[in-house]
Amino acid sequence: MKKLSILIYLFLIILFIQSLSVFSNSLFHLAKAVKSNIEKQLLEVKFRDNLIFFTNNKQLLGEKPNTIILEDENKEIQTMYYCNYNNHLLIIYTVLTSMGGYGRVVKYEGSSLEKKWSYRFVGFSLGKPLISNEYLYIYVWGRIYKFNLENENCVWEKNITDLLRKYKIETPSSIIKEKNYLFLKEGVHRKKRKPITIQVDDKSGNIIRIISK
Repeated sequence: MKKLSILIYLFLIILFIQSLSVFSNSLFHLAKAVKSNIEKQLLEVKFRDNLIFFTNNKQLLGEKPNTIILEDENKEIQTMYYCNYNNHLLIIYTVLTSMGGYGRVVKYEGSSLEKKWSYRFVGFSLGKPLISNEYLYIYVWGRIYKFNLENENCVWEKNITDLLRKYKIETPSSIIKEKNYLFLKEGVHRKKRKPITIQVDDKSGNIIRIISK
């Protein structure tokens, strides 16, 4: 009976740890595009029950209150995710260029919305990011990144362009963390095959294996 109780207790701990991973991923929300009379984007973010707007065009600054201009003026914003991280507003977005695209991670102080940190990264077609403890993981086409949000450093960056081309992976979807591994999920694809998942070592960023099932 005692052994059974211990097994049930361990099982509940495992479920709790797994739920933390899911919750960390669900912190992120997709920013909503707002229709504008100017053909540039205005993105709506809900932070502490307030609406914050981000734009890449100065002409839109007066259109909505609480509007913040992004560094990438007049670029086409592809995707933006946001979340509340320790009372800071964290946004992650990608922009498209004639050469492909790139993205940024930006952290704003919660009360003043003063920009505290910004990091430009390579890649486009942004999958849903993941926060686990103090670490942020980003999966874009061509790259994966791990950041420490407390000291605002990039822990590692891995170029996986050749791998994605080899397996014809077109669209990143999301990241799941289980124990010491990351699982990079594939999004929509046009190939007649099962979706592909890439298993990555959390500590080094090295590829462990390719999973197709």
